[in-house]
Amino acid sequence: MTPKTVFEIQDFLPYLLAQAADALSIEFQHYYKSRYGMLRTEWRVLFRLGSYGDMTARDICIRARIHKTKVSRAVAALERMRFLSREELPTDRRAAGLGTRD
Repeated sequence: MTPKTVFEIQDFLPYLLAQAADALSIEFQHYYKSRYGMLRTEWRVLFRLGSYGDMTARDICIRARIHKTKVSRAVAALERMRFLSREELPTDRRAAGLGTRD
């Protein structure tokens, strides 16, 4: 019989990478929250628009893997702060094109 190997989460590379990413995200959050008053989801939405150009909230949900409720709240907050613009799509009145303000 071979002895069972004990799984140590603190040595598991995906766990270590997730911990590093979380720590970096928290540090960066201090910067954009104090400077722009944004929350993490708002920053992620604005980042996607800045990186990929105009898109719908649904597109952002898919690309950023964020739940639609969180994206909706972030879009509303960013619109109030005048960081993004919203334009009704002529092809689908239920959706809006989102873009950064110039």
